[in-house]
Amino acid sequence: MKHFGGVSKFAVLLLMLALPAVASAPVFVVNPLTPFVIAAAPNACSFDVAVVPQAGRPNKGRVIIFADGSTILHGATFATATNASNPST
Repeated sequence: MKHFGGVSKFAVLLLMLALPAVASAPVFVVNPLTPFVIAAAPNACSFDVAVVPQAGRPNKGRVIIFADGSTILHGATFATATNASNPST
């Protein structure tokens, strides 16, 4: 078997240095639920929906952000969705 040439050695070295950057650990961000409103949409509800966390229930949501930019929402979160035009939940 022939030995690696100078260019091949350099390419292998660059690849070895780049791999740890690609394999970085995901970032975990605590994301507690705060109240928000989902606006009415033609293909969904014809009214606004208010979403509020339930008092006394777990709210331990987390966002996991990966090196490639993709995200996952994770954790127990309890909320109440209410019709903004009347008190229906």
